[in-house]
Amino acid sequence: MAVFDIQAEWRNGHFKPLAPLPIDEGGYFMLFRSLNSILPVSYNRGVLTPPSGTFNLATGTTHQICIANSSQELENSPTYGN
Repeated sequence: MAVFDIQAEWRNGHFKPLAPLPIDEGGYFMLFRSLNSILPVSYNRGVLTPPSGTFNLATGTTHQICIANSSQELENSPTYGN
């Protein structure tokens, strides 16, 4: 799988991608770009849900995130650490 570098809006504990993601529902890993932090995330019904309590973000704010099948894919991507 490719690493998808996307923008998503924070809404009530979920990230809503600003454009549709070409991935199936299920479990993935997310790189939260502004914190350079990798964590598991689920993708269901068009939203990405991180573990509960992970983020304290303002509703409606837009964030740059990356999605991949594995944390290794994110660690090896050019966006990690930048």
